[in-house]
Amino acid sequence: MRIPLAGQAGRGRPGPVTAPPDPAPLDRDLRALRAGLRRQRDRLWLRRIVRRAWWALAIVLVAEAALLGVARIVPLETLSLLLAAVAVAVGLGFAAAILLARPSLGEAALAVDAEAGLADRVGSALAFAAEPPVGDGPDGDAHAAFVARQRRDALAALGTVPARTFRPRLAPRPALVAVAALALIAPLALVPNGMDQQIARDRTVREEATTTAERIDRLAEQLDRQGRTPEDPRSRLARDLRDLARSLRDNAGALDENLARLGGVEASVREQLDPSNEERAAALASLSRGLSRAAT
Repeated sequence: MRIPLAGQAGRGRPGPVTAPPDPAPLDRDLRALRAGLRRQRDRLWLRRIVRRAWWALAIVLVAEAALLGVARIVPLETLSLLLAAVAVAVGLGFAAAILLARPSLGEAALAVDAEAGLADRVGSALAFAAEPPVGDGPDGDAHAAFVARQRRDALAALGTVPARTFRPRLAPRPALVAVAALALIAPLALVPNGMDQQIARDRTVREEATTTAERIDRLAEQLDRQGRTPEDPRSRLARDLRDLARSLRDNAGALDENLARLGGVEASVREQLDPSNEERAAALASLSRGLSRAAT
């Protein structure tokens, strides 16, 4: 006989199925019912974890395929860090999803009833167990006897549920997405990326710009020591050189702009008739050539 869930009795039409509340352990049959449901709950939880693991894997592979595709168009020096960050972020989300996916005893009862074909026996037993006693008298005794029989019936039915009822399953959609993303990742990861050369060239230019800025700073210090007043040409040249060094450090990747400023300072130095300035202009020309070579 199909026993209606608590809250549905007396209604003309059944309402939406909701998980019955977890009961308090009142007697031996109820404790045994709860123990059996805990085992089924753990199996149901494992199945949910496996399904979410498929989705997490699919999300990671899709995100990394997208990053590898973007890296073919835009030079991404931090590509490795971005790939690792995606995996870590999805891993944290997966851990949170595992905790949120843990079913209650009521959810486990409904799942057992639905998948093992128990016709709401277990869920109804938990629902009636959560109700307060009807009271004393014949009606109360009859209700208590009915609840006890139903509880024993639910316990017997739960004992017939196979252990494989909640075995983990292959999630078709996330598995298909993961396979498709993996098929994209394979060529993107194995075929050489032309942007790697540009990344290496940009890194070399930045390193050369930093080295050049340090050498220009040393030239500026020499001119400062020789300058007698702030308006001394050597003092003005020292300020120009420091501005140039700051530009090289702050915007090391702007090769054309830095070369133009370096050439302008070199021309300014050559305008001075002091032979020592001619030597410094030659030094600046050498630095400019080194910076140009770094970009080729």
